[in-house]
Amino acid sequence: MSRLHAARSLALRLSNRPWTPPAPDGRKRQKFWVLGDPQAPLSRVLASLHAEGLLGPDGWLRRGAGLLSVGDHFDHALPPGMSAEDSAREGRALLQWLASHPPDQVVLLGGNHDLSRVMELATVTDRRWAAARRWVERWGRTGEPDAASTDFHARFPEVPSPDMVRRDWKAFSEAQQRLVRDLLLARRLRLAAVGEREGAEVLVTHAGLTRREQSLLPGRPRSARALAAALNAHLDAAVASVAAAWRRGRRVPLSLHPLNVTGTAGQEAGGLLNHRPTVRGAEEETPWHFDARFPRRFEPHTLPRGLVQAAGHVSHAKCRDALAPYADDSAQVEFASVRTLSARSRRNVRYRVGAHAPAAGEATLYLVDPSFSKSDVVKLDFLVLQSVMAPP
Repeated sequence: MSRLHAARSLALRLSNRPWTPPAPDGRKRQKFWVLGDPQAPLSRVLASLHAEGLLGPDGWLRRGAGLLSVGDHFDHALPPGMSAEDSAREGRALLQWLASHPPDQVVLLGGNHDLSRVMELATVTDRRWAAARRWVERWGRTGEPDAASTDFHARFPEVPSPDMVRRDWKAFSEAQQRLVRDLLLARRLRLAAVGEREGAEVLVTHAGLTRREQSLLPGRPRSARALAAALNAHLDAAVASVAAAWRRGRRVPLSLHPLNVTGTAGQEAGGLLNHRPTVRGAEEETPWHFDARFPRRFEPHTLPRGLVQAAGHVSHAKCRDALAPYADDSAQVEFASVRTLSARSRRNVRYRVGAHAPAAGEATLYLVDPSFSKSDVVKLDFLVLQSVMAPP
């Protein structure tokens, strides 16, 4: 049996039983590969890990290899022949396989697609989601008449827009919902981690941290370690407020307000898990794109200067368009996995392909979403960190 086949078989077997938290193995690992947004069929993600030499013969990661996933394990573009139900099963299998490794080997961050299962979709059942999908199929794609949209919001007030059923959350399942709850209760799914690259500490989150989020944290922390600790403490407090209800089987939504604002009818979520970099005017804007209460976009100069970060959430194709005035010649390629966004001021911004060393006084954000499901490239350019700290 090939290593790729062994890993896929193991992941599918694990997904047929409840997840149980594994113990740390105490092994020190010198390298952690940063896995950007693994939103793709299970075999596609495993093939990239295999091409990097990270899979062992037993279906697990090599024992000496560390992995840090930046989140978004669900809801990929569907290839021919794959149903939304198949995608839902494979996404859950991937996340459970990752979470079945020791916590000091695999560090897991929650993305907007992961945490939406216990935020916007916390009260949703498989039957109710099927009803929402039937409604969307009946009324078609985006741009429904006002009357139709009003009818949708009356029927499904927890879903910000009909298009999110068709596009963003199409692979929802209650099984995913249960797994995300279990991981949060076990403190296995976190908001932030800290690694090291070339002597610099790197704050890793799903979508990057701006001065907005920094200002909302107690004491306005500045260092990567202090920011990660504050972000994870915020998550812990939010989970603690719903933990008793979750353990009794009640479907109570998690809230990360004000760092991240949950979407409601007619208003998509915004903030820490949902924003991405852009230049004003680069794309058609909605009224809430830059709303300070729940931004869906941020300008590069709002990244904290002197802080080195890594995040996923946004592909090269979107960045190339949204950051066009600051993209150099290297960014004109069609596909790129690791990229560097640097900002010293509002006008002194650079967007480049590759992982470039941070300069003194600049904000540095490594972007690692490889757009797995939209590219045939298997051998990726991974961002590799050293001495990743398991999140507190």
